[in-house]
Formats: sequence, C-alpha cells, structure tokens
Amino acid sequence: MDEYAEYIKSWVERYPESDVRDIYKLFFQAFHGAEHIVMDISSTKYWFLREWDEMVLKEGDENLPISEPIHIEKITPPIYRINLKPCKASGVNPEIILEQFIASSRDFPNSWPKRDFDFRMAFIETWMSLMKLIISDRVPIEMDKYRKFTSVAKSQNWPVVHHSNEYKAAYDPHYRLVMNPDASISFE
Repeated sequence: MDEYAEYIKSWVERYPESDVRDIYKLFFQAFHGAEHIVMDISSTKYWFLREWDEMVLKEGDENLPISEPIHIEKITPPIYRINLKPCKASGVNPEIILEQFIASSRDFPNSWPKRDFDFRMAFIETWMSLMKLIISDRVPIEMDKYRKFTSVAKSQNWPVVHHSNEYKAAYDPHYRLVMNPDASISFE
C-alpha cells in the first residue's frame, strides 16, 4: 500500500490540478498500457500526425520532461508517457514516437514476466484498495469524489476516461504511452 501512496503523492505534487479522474486514468494506463487505444494502425497514424501538426507550442514546453514513468514498480510493466511537446520542440521525428507507441500497444503486457497476471482484476483491486489510503489521509484524494467516481466507473464496467477539464486546462497534455522508450527520443 505504501508504494501506491507514494505513487499518487508524487504524481499530485507534479500535477496539483489532478483530480480523482486523472488518478484513475494514471492507474488505468499503468495497468493497461496503450493496448486499448490502437485498434487500427492507419487511423492511429492519422490522428497522431494530425495532433502533432496542430499542437501549438508555448514558451517552456521544451523544458517539460520527455518521458515520465507511470508504472508502479514491481507491479506493472515499465511504461512511460512520452510528452509530445518537448519532442516537437527539440525536433524529434514523430514517426519514431508513433512506431514505439504502436509497438508498445501490441507488446503490452506480453513483455511482462507475469503473463498469467490478470491486469484488469489487479487494476480494479488496486483502485478499490485506495479507499484505505484515503481514510488514513495518506493520499490527496477526497473520499466523496472517490466514491462518486468509483460508483460511476464500476457501473460502466471500468471504462477508459479522458483527463479532467481542470487537468486539461492546466497542462494541455499531449503524450503517448510507450514501453521502454529508446534513446532516439531525446534532446539532440
């Protein structure tokens, strides 16, 4: 449980506008990777390149971290959010990110040694266990918001969600999920 508390606290320290929806999304991505996103390669490529072309860079975007680990040590496979803004600002070829994103969507969780591990069930159990951390005031999540969100998510069979409006307004997130990003995604 301590690893979950530290995981959430460090994330909220970096992104204080995160709410319960954003924490859920973070956990969902850590346990599911990008496999739910890439259904059709050609449309994935189209939407990615469109987002890349339309992304407006602001001063300071080049200083954002290129990759952020979102996995939970020893629990989920290594997976990272590759932030597109600093990549674009530093001239990274978007095709490299796209290739790694698509490969990661196929490989997750097959590359994980625990192949018989039920990631969906582990995600649900982990999410439900957060209540103990909230009750003990070990994570910065409000109990009422957690209960309401969890009730809706459960009734909808634990869906993929978008970031909260507050998170989008504060951080304008543009990223892709990649397992073990290679060195070609770097400031060069």
